[in-house]
Amino acid sequence: DQMLGGSGREPGDYGFDPLGFASDPAKKADLQMKELANGRLAMFAFGGFVTQSVLTGNTFPYLFDYQTAGDIVAIAAQGASP
Repeated sequence: DQMLGGSGREPGDYGFDPLGFASDPAKKADLQMKELANGRLAMFAFGGFVTQSVLTGNTFPYLFDYQTAGDIVAIAAQGASP
């Protein structure tokens, strides 16, 4: 029934303030704008990470060296008691 008739909520609205931090509509609108800005900043930063890994030719996550990680695991395995 919800699929055909709709749930009555806006798309993507899963309850912005479940803990009740926004006591009035003006504060809720302000918190929603701050959340939107932080989400956009996070997406921009992630795009920078991906661009840097492509431009430098390193793997993603960039600067993670699988050879060094394998050596660390091997050294840890040698030191472990059977």
